Amino acid sequence: MAIFIFFLETLVFASVSWRYAIVNPRRQGPYRFVVFEAILALALMNAEVWFAAPAAPLQIASWIALALSIDPALAGFLLLKSRGRPRDHFEYTTALVTDNVYRYIRHPMYASLLLPAIGVYLKRPTDGLAIVAFAIAAVAVYVTAKAEEQDTLETFGPAYAACMKTSKMFVPFVF
Repeated sequence: MAIFIFFLETLVFASVSWRYAIVNPRRQGPYRFVVFEAILALALMNAEVWFAAPAAPLQIASWIALALSIDPALAGFLLLKSRGRPRDHFEYTTALVTDNVYRYIRHPMYASLLLPAIGVYLKRPTDGLAIVAFAIAAVAVYVTAKAEEQDTLETFGPAYAACMKTSKMFVPFVF
């Protein structure tokens, strides 16, 4: 059943991201697709323990990571949409956004993908396949962010290079 669900969700992800990740990809599109697939695989692998032992420390940490993932995604999206002056799609901005959450981290939406990957992984962190799926998700998020940085440098040049010196990739003041 999990394989069937994975296949169906893959079709959904592919149909939603077809234009931006497959047919006319920016550098980061295919990598981001891998991130979503790895998180989906993690969720399906850990489905049976999703609500097991709800008061266990790892379960609590898992739910905290999942809950924290909402804010950076929403903040990043809304800022790009309102201040980035997008053309066609919210990611194709014509103005560099450097305030609010972007003052501290360059990739709030990718940070918000790391958090659910961490949260779902913590459901069963000793499972070998879960470790592999989490590693794939984490590496794919990093590669996606680096690819997007290349696009952004080409678009905004020195202004974005200066932003890279004053903000971190995913975690304020850390990384």
